[in-house]
Amino acid sequence: MKIALEDILKLIDEMDKRQQRLFASDCAEHVLPYFEKVYPNDFRPRTTIEVVRRFANGLASQEELQASAGEAEGAAWDAALDETPQKGLTPFEIEASASSAATAETTAWATQEGGDREAAKFTVKCALEVVVIAKVGSIIADQIWVAGYDGIQADLAAAFEQAENAEKAWQLMKAREYLAGL
Repeated sequence: MKIALEDILKLIDEMDKRQQRLFASDCAEHVLPYFEKVYPNDFRPRTTIEVVRRFANGLASQEELQASAGEAEGAAWDAALDETPQKGLTPFEIEASASSAATAETTAWATQEGGDREAAKFTVKCALEVVVIAKVGSIIADQIWVAGYDGIQADLAAAFEQAENAEKAWQLMKAREYLAGL
């Protein structure tokens, strides 16, 4: 069953600000393993997500949120500009790591600006992008060696749809949990 992005976005509209902030944090954290796989000792994006959660619960200040957003932005840029060879990783996994850090950064900046609804919606879209980059990229890397470029188009389309739908299913479930008060 294909899940429509609009269904998730409508649920975000039904959430209060706190729920939107926490949901955005959950979405950013859900794709954080792509960053942590490449940079296991860089805690800046994870710390930013934690600060957004604390902010959502009234336990962090605007200044803390702003500072942590800057830290996550630094992590995203460091990952994007890193030219160090990463053994065993595809270029797509490396790209997904930078996008994952940028998702945490975006969540914090948008929340700090008071755009909680838009922050949550944008985080949903960023997380989808991260998952698709990583999953489709791994298909490309694996199958080019086997079938060449011509043989992978159908596999790519299927992988794209499967990766996107799996992330949307998780997001939809999480959004419903927030609205149910879980």
